[in-house]
Amino acid sequence: MADGSSAPRKSDLLWLLLMLAVLVATGVGTRAPWPADEPRFALIARDMVATGDWLIPRVGGNLYQEKPPFFFWLLSAFYTLTGSLKASFLLPSLFAAGTVLGLVYDLTRRLWSREAALAAAGTLAFTVQFVMTARSAQIDATLCALTTLSLYGLLRHLLLGPAWWWYFVSGLAAGLGVITKGVGFLPLLV
Repeated sequence: MADGSSAPRKSDLLWLLLMLAVLVATGVGTRAPWPADEPRFALIARDMVATGDWLIPRVGGNLYQEKPPFFFWLLSAFYTLTGSLKASFLLPSLFAAGTVLGLVYDLTRRLWSREAALAAAGTLAFTVQFVMTARSAQIDATLCALTTLSLYGLLRHLLLGPAWWWYFVSGLAAGLGVITKGVGFLPLLV
């Protein structure tokens, strides 16, 4: 195992941010939500902010019980910050993609090497399905980030620990994953 105490190089982080900006962030704020789910999700967020009812998602005044609320809370928070649905509806997926890239880089660097970490994060950043998911306002990118965070916390505890703080973070991320899409508990099966 590599020494996990060395700080990531600023140039590595800049490369990761550049990859994220070019592959995922281009176009954020320039397109409107489009079918199938994006318009509905954006309207749920708008209605949450307009009514102040952040607890129960609604669309057109009717309960929306098809998905848990966490993703809608994120959409609503970004909508509140930006004041624009067009500018905000892709931000949760963008931040989720950045989280996943950062966690993959950091864990790989701690377990193996800086070079392996750059290769792992770079390979992920150029994976078609990852980019397509990160460039859409779907729940999957957020679930992927929470699942990755949960696994990251478990692995930090089990392989580089004991690190009880990361064990707690792992459980918290799994719990948030459950209220994101229901299957967030899967990392705990490790």
